[in-house]
Formats: sequence, structure tokens, C-alpha cells
Amino acid sequence: SVSLSGDACDEIFGGYARYVRGLQFVHMETIPQTLRQGVAWAVGKLPGVQSASSRSLLRKAYWVSRLMGTASFEDAYRLLVSAWSDPLLAVDTSAVASSAFEELPKRLKGHGHLRRMMAMDTLTYLPDDIMVKVDRTTMAVSLEARAPFLDHRVTEFATQLPEAMLMQSGQGKQILRKLLAKYVPTSLTDRPKQGFGIPVDQWVRGPLLDWAESLLEPRLLADQGFFRCAHIRQVWEEHKSGRANRITQLWPILMFQAWHRESHGVSHQHPQQRRAA
Repeated sequence: SVSLSGDACDEIFGGYARYVRGLQFVHMETIPQTLRQGVAWAVGKLPGVQSASSRSLLRKAYWVSRLMGTASFEDAYRLLVSAWSDPLLAVDTSAVASSAFEELPKRLKGHGHLRRMMAMDTLTYLPDDIMVKVDRTTMAVSLEARAPFLDHRVTEFATQLPEAMLMQSGQGKQILRKLLAKYVPTSLTDRPKQGFGIPVDQWVRGPLLDWAESLLEPRLLADQGFFRCAHIRQVWEEHKSGRANRITQLWPILMFQAWHRESHGVSHQHPQQRRAA
């Protein structure tokens, strides 16, 4: 069997909501950085802002304030795509390894802000995340998946379009929306983007609670020396209690811990207990 995927459509036609947020920063750059950072600090202290719904006005104000606290457009976009706003809050090291976010901005100078964000995603998020998941899941069930938007002719065409044909009034993929309007009702295209999220945040508070707790056990974190134990535990307790949804920050750490346990042949028993035995 063969299936067709819409992957790469958002990256080459400007469909992600974070592109709108990134462009908001462009308008904020005229505000002195000291004032921006002051506003960011103040909004971040508002009660309930951390746990507010992603679509609430309070949460939107929080995101705007976080963008205002960044020093450059590149820093603002890194914030939008990062699980941790500051990796050193999580990783117990004195330096952060370099990544594509250090080199790519230099290569993309001269391009518009929207194009730069799209290019960053096309060269990082798309091949390293989206396509990996599709490839693994389809292979697991003997299904062939093809991505028509990655046809080089489609991609080359998209790169030649003016940004106004990609995004208007805070809504992306304009050229595709207008094309589809000729064939399908606009009610199918003129609606909020829906992803394929699963309730992992609820799972780690429920059926996966013991598993997560074993991977984030204080003595284990301290013995390993990879992560800042106190802060990781604080984030975990906030999530576990339901005071905030921290799964975006916790899941990469849980995955690393699960991989480390599996690849190093470490049993589920804590190191202290094994030594005592």
C-alpha cells in the first residue's frame, strides 16, 4: 500500500503558527531591549500564566513577553522551537553544544524573516523529526509513504513565491488555501491547524507515573551527573501535581533516561540498592 503525506507543506508554504509569533518579534525590535526584558519579567510573574491554556489570552500574553525578553530575531525563533528556554537550567554542564542554530542564521542572512524561519525548519525540524517519525511508523506496518510537497519542482516553485502569497493577516499557506477553495468548501481549510498530539502529559501522571518517577529519581539523577537534579525535580513535581503542564520540558529528559537505561544495561533497581545488595 502507498499513502500520501502532507509533510513539508508547512515548512515551504509558511503554515506554522510559530511563524506568526516570530514575525511579532520583528515589530518589537524597535522597543529598547531593557524595556522589553522588564515587560517579559513582569508578565512571567502573573499568577496562572504558566499553566494557562495555550489558546487563552493570558498564555498569548506570556508568549509575547517571552519573545520581548530575547535579544535578537534568531534568539526569538530558537525560543519558539526549544523545549527549554535555557538549556543550562536542565543540563549540568558549563557549556552548551553548538547546533544548527549557530551556523544556519549566518547562511540565511539577506533573506526575509519568514523565509529564514521556514529554511531553519526545512533543514532541521523536517528531516530530524517529522520525516523520521513518518519513516519509522510506516515501515513498522509495511506501508509506503510519499511526500508530494518534497518533490523538488514543488519546493523550487515555493521558494520563488513572494512572502505575501504565503502569509497574510497572520495566516499562512495562502496560495494553497486559495487553490483549495476552488475544489473544497472553505470550512475545511479556514480553521485552526490541528496536530496529532497524544495525551502524554496525562499518561505520565497516570499509567506511566511509576516509570517516569523511576527515571527522575533524585539519587539516580545525582549519581549520573547529566542533569541539574534540583531543577528537574521541581519541574517534575509541578507537572505531577497538575499545577502546570511541563511535558514539553520533561519528555526529552525521560527519553534520554530511558535510552540510557536500555543501552547501558541498567536494571530498574537504583544504583544504591544494587551496591547494597
